[in-house]
Amino acid sequence: VADLKNHLLGGALMGVGGVTALGCTIGQGLSEVSTLSLASFLALGSMIGAAYATVKVQMWTLQHAADQDEGRA
Repeated sequence: VADLKNHLLGGALMGVGGVTALGCTIGQGLSEVSTLSLASFLALGSMIGAAYATVKVQMWTLQHAADQDEGRA
């Protein structure tokens, strides 16, 4: 159930991000950067930052769960 909630939240955030950025990651991250558009660099930087933050949160969650399991063993 928790995993489903995370996937639904992620999908909703991706949809909002695509609409807000006026395009998808391929459109903003690859195509628009080639035109040297300032907005595309902002969008690409935001995507990279969000991906980094997501990995950090996931690693913290996994480590926290492992620490909890060690406490029970």
